[in-house]
Amino acid sequence: MKQKFETSESIRIGVVLAISGGFMDAYSYTGRGGVFANAETGNIVLLAISIGNKNLQGIFHYLVPIMSFAVGVMISQHVKIRRKNRPTKLHWRQITIFFETVAMFIAAFLPQQYNLLANSLISLTCGIQVVTFAKIRGYAMSTTMCTGNLKIGTMNLNMYLATKEYQYIRKSLHYYGCIVFFIVGAIIGDFFTRRLYESAAFIVVALLLIANIMMFFNNEKIRRNEQLSEQRNSAN
Repeated sequence: MKQKFETSESIRIGVVLAISGGFMDAYSYTGRGGVFANAETGNIVLLAISIGNKNLQGIFHYLVPIMSFAVGVMISQHVKIRRKNRPTKLHWRQITIFFETVAMFIAAFLPQQYNLLANSLISLTCGIQVVTFAKIRGYAMSTTMCTGNLKIGTMNLNMYLATKEYQYIRKSLHYYGCIVFFIVGAIIGDFFTRRLYESAAFIVVALLLIANIMMFFNNEKIRRNEQLSEQRNSAN
C-alpha cells in the first residue's frame, strides 16, 4: 500500500525550503555582519563567553537572536494548536509560512546599522520553519540547518554498507539531498547578497511565497479529490 504524506512533506516543497534555508544563512553571514542566524549553538557559546567576560553588550547581542528563535518556535506551536482542530481552507502551515515571509520582507528593508534586528528576524523565521516543516516524505529533517541531517544520513549510509538493504541508502539519499539543496541555496545567497546587499532577502520572500502557493494548490487538489470521492460514494 502506497504511504500517504502531508502536502508539507513533499520533496518539492522540501527543496524550496532547503534552498531558502541555505540562502538565509549565507545572507546573514555575507551581508549581515558575518554571523550564522539559522542555528543558535554558536550564539549560545558566544553568549556564554560574553557572560564570562561580563560583556553586557555582547550578552545583549547574542541573547536577542536566541530569544527570537525561541519566539519563532512558540509562534509555530501556538498556530498549530489553535488551528489544527479548526479545519479551514487555510492550513496552519500556510499561516506560519506567512509569518516567515513577513519577517524576511521587513529584513530586506533594514540598513546595516540594524543588522542585529535583521539577524533576529532571520532567527525568528528559522524558529518557525524548523517546527512547521519538520519532515520530508515522513523523515524527520531540518531545512534550516545541516548537522542533524548529516548525522542521520551518515548513520543510514553506514547501515546500508553493513546490511546492503535498499531502505537505508534511500533514506540516506533523502538527507544528503537536503544538504545538497541547502548548499545550493547558500551559493545562490552569497552570490546575490554580494550584488543586491540587504535587498537580497527579497529572494527568500519569493521562495517562501512559492512554497506557500505550492501548498495551497496541492491542498485544493486534495480537497477536490475528497469531494469527488464523497460524491461517488453517495451515488453508489
